[in-house]
Amino acid sequence: MPPLSSDELFVATVDLDAGEAAIDAGPVSEYRSAAEKWVERIPVEASLAAVFGYDSDRSVLAVRGEADLQGRLHAYLTSIGHTVVRHRIRTTDDVELFTDLYDETRDVLIEVKNDVQRQTLRMALGQILDYQRYVNAASSAVLVPVQPAGEMIALLGQYGVDVVWPHGAGFVSDSHVPWLAR
Repeated sequence: MPPLSSDELFVATVDLDAGEAAIDAGPVSEYRSAAEKWVERIPVEASLAAVFGYDSDRSVLAVRGEADLQGRLHAYLTSIGHTVVRHRIRTTDDVELFTDLYDETRDVLIEVKNDVQRQTLRMALGQILDYQRYVNAASSAVLVPVQPAGEMIALLGQYGVDVVWPHGAGFVSDSHVPWLAR
C-alpha cells in the first residue's frame, strides 16, 4: 500500500484471511464523489414547518423554536443578498437526511438548535460531521438562541464549527465570521 501524504485519507477494505494482497483501498474523495450524487439542493421554504411531529410536548416546542430561529437567520441572510437553501441527502443505506440551512453565497453549512445544553450541542456536532461526508462546504456553523458556555464553543471550534446566535437585528458568532456581516 502506498504511503499516505499528510492531506490524503484512504478508505480500505481488508480481507484478514487473505493477507496484505487483499487490501482494496481508495481515496476518500472517491467515496465522497460517489455519495454526492445522492445530494439535492432544495428551497428552504419547501421543508420549513413550525411543527412536523408530536413525539412529546418538549419535542414539539423544540421543533417550533428551531423553525423560528431558522426562519430568522434565513430572512437575515437573504436580506443581505445571500442565497440560502437546504440539502436533501439520501445515504447509501437509503436513509434520507435534511440539512437545516446552507448559505450558498458563503459556502456555509448551518445546523440549528433551540437550546445550548451540552447534549444538544454534541448532537449538532455529530449531525454536522455526518452531513459533511456528503456536503462539501467550506465551513460550518451551529445556530443557537443564545451564546453558549465557553467550553461548548471550544468543543465545536476544535472541529472547525462556528457558533452563531441572534444579537439585536442581526447575528454574531464566536469567531466574528464575515459571512454574517452586511
